[in-house]
Amino acid sequence: MPVTKHSFARYQVIDACIRNKQRSYPGIDYLIERCSQRLDQQISRSTIEKDLKAMKDDPEPGYYAPIRYDRMKRGYYYEDPGYSISNILVKDEDIDAIEFAARLLRQYRGFHMVRRYAEAIDRILDVIDVRRILSMEEFEEYVQFENPPYLEGTTYIEPIIRAIKEKKALRIEHLSFKGFKPQPVSAQISVNGSPSGITSRILHPYLLKEHNNRWYVIGWDENEKDIRTFGLDRIKSIESVNNTYRKSDFNPREYFKHTIGISAPQSKPPIIKIEFTKQQAQYLLTQPIHPSQQMVKETKDKVVFRFELHPTYEFISFILGHKDNLKVLAPKWLKDRVFDIISRMLKQYTVSDSKIGQSLSP
Repeated sequence: MPVTKHSFARYQVIDACIRNKQRSYPGIDYLIERCSQRLDQQISRSTIEKDLKAMKDDPEPGYYAPIRYDRMKRGYYYEDPGYSISNILVKDEDIDAIEFAARLLRQYRGFHMVRRYAEAIDRILDVIDVRRILSMEEFEEYVQFENPPYLEGTTYIEPIIRAIKEKKALRIEHLSFKGFKPQPVSAQISVNGSPSGITSRILHPYLLKEHNNRWYVIGWDENEKDIRTFGLDRIKSIESVNNTYRKSDFNPREYFKHTIGISAPQSKPPIIKIEFTKQQAQYLLTQPIHPSQQMVKETKDKVVFRFELHPTYEFISFILGHKDNLKVLAPKWLKDRVFDIISRMLKQYTVSDSKIGQSLSP
């Protein structure tokens, strides 16, 4: 049976369910429910049964997944706990085809549409070159690549892109983290029968954006009467609606011009000056964190960079992540904010350590 985009999407969902350690040994009914929810259509039992067989035995898709059924627990599992269909390595002839396509694209890297993918093309060719040198066994032993985990919501990418292109509004069921408290699955139901923390919104999508291996959709939210951002991993369902599409002069480049990550305040950004150690500065010189980055001062041990951007959550996380390798110089209110965060962190650890010490004392 040929692999279609829909069957491939189901394989991804089934694989994620089987690998889910928090709900191990998923049964056939659970796989039907998850696939139906992810693809926003009713999936039959026979379809899932055929998918499981194809993943186990069929040369196309060629996974030969070690899927087993536990009669005691009435669910499926991988005989190899570390297995995932995402770990399948391509054949030599596939590598040849990929190399040809990548090198062909590299010839046109000066063109606007190709230039933006130049880094990805170079990375593909680097992997191929390494694979040529090493055998399959050596490749797996000497080289390890980052393998992002499967994320919920990726099956919504296609319908969202279609809605953007066709200028159609969407109804989304979105799980908000604000005020949401983890509870047992059976308890995560509100009085009206809907999962707690989930709100229904009418969204006029403008942009699909990836950040840190997560996908987001940005658009006009009828509930808030403003542009909002929603993580696809927290969208529980999606459907087209006949609401008149709200056209906009939304410009992605301008919208995210003065920010890092997915948060994008639309006010005038402040001028930020940060002093880095000489060693850390080398990383910023080779890979700037923002287009506005400028080196304004250099001493024997320090380098000062200037940025024109908003100190969003992502940028604050960047600052805290580099700890003693940098110091915020300006503006003063940002310096005070970072100091306050560090002080509260220190107090939290001090209080915790004190309580631990008291509990251990005789």
